[in-house]
Amino acid sequence: MRKYSLIFTAIFLIAIISCKKKEQPPKAPLSYVGAYAISVPEPSGLAMTQDNRGFWTISDETSTIYRLDSEGNVAQTIEVDGFDLEAVTLIDDTILVVLLERTREMLFLDTSGKELKRNRARL
Repeated sequence: MRKYSLIFTAIFLIAIISCKKKEQPPKAPLSYVGAYAISVPEPSGLAMTQDNRGFWTISDETSTIYRLDSEGNVAQTIEVDGFDLEAVTLIDDTILVVLLERTREMLFLDTSGKELKRNRARL
């Protein structure tokens, strides 16, 4: 019985050691590019665009989603039917999710601004 326990333990340890992922160095180091003023009143939340060349942000003051280019210029605006916007994220190449804090809703939109659905949190 002890012989089988030792064999099982040895196989288990070999499996764990061989499954360890090798750490990979970052593809490119981060470097400071610059600071840019943006014309978004009370910005909140920041997410990279699907092409990694700009950003999505929201304005709580205007209930608007903004797509910014890499220098902070407004490239697109999407007005949201709601208020108290608090966060934005891109969940795939075409779908944005915005959180509406007071109503506790998640608003799903495509990147052209079409509302796809709303989910209300039941707290």
